[in-house]
Amino acid sequence: MNNLIILFDSLSAASLGCYGCNAKTPAFDMVAANGDLFTHCYSDFSGKLIEEYVNQFPTQEMSEIETGIEVATSETQVIRIASKQNNQDLDELLQSSINHFTDGQDRDFNLVITALQGDFSKENSTKESQFPGEMAVHVPLIISLAHQEMSRRRLDLLTSQHVVQILKSLTTSNEAYHRFRDSMDVKQISYNTAKVLATRTRDWLHFRENHLDEHGESLQQLFRKPEDVWEILDVADQYPRVIEHFQTSGDLTFPD
Repeated sequence: MNNLIILFDSLSAASLGCYGCNAKTPAFDMVAANGDLFTHCYSDFSGKLIEEYVNQFPTQEMSEIETGIEVATSETQVIRIASKQNNQDLDELLQSSINHFTDGQDRDFNLVITALQGDFSKENSTKESQFPGEMAVHVPLIISLAHQEMSRRRLDLLTSQHVVQILKSLTTSNEAYHRFRDSMDVKQISYNTAKVLATRTRDWLHFRENHLDEHGESLQQLFRKPEDVWEILDVADQYPRVIEHFQTSGDLTFPD
């Protein structure tokens, strides 16, 4: 089976309609309507793990496609898109990439859409955010298999390492992807942004600022999940046992 991986240099999941944004992104939304949409995918700073993995496949920059430069064909191909455009332009670039790959033919192929990192510009502009840096690391991951006709919202907790494992399974076979996807049971993930080290489970989100204050301590905040969608209410003072248990054991759970 042919695979097309469309890799954005930087794209925040929260900027797409299929992830709840009110922006119009019909090309993204159409793929998500017939694919697996992973709601909790977080990259590292540069997306190096993903980049290193996809570099083994023939890769075209969108600028090369626009100038007619071709690359060797392969069962798995990558199209990279620089992401310094608005949502409408990115949506059009996505559709252009798909059109280039199919070349007007009725081809069966699996489509993957993801990004190396989120949107760092919004990280620096949202000073009022209770959780600085989320926009910089929350990336889309949408996988639409050939002939898939239904949408699945996947709540799995994923980091770049898990994305690479998913891509490895998909480039092996669709059956391998199904087995790996359905066997995932990640309880807890951690990821860095420019400002915080975040740890997330299905029930909690904890972050610790990377810099120390004048007392040699770092600010810690704790949010309940999934009810506190926007990280509005810091409950660290209400659940000191959760913080203490996390600091001593590394497990972000309510102690028995």
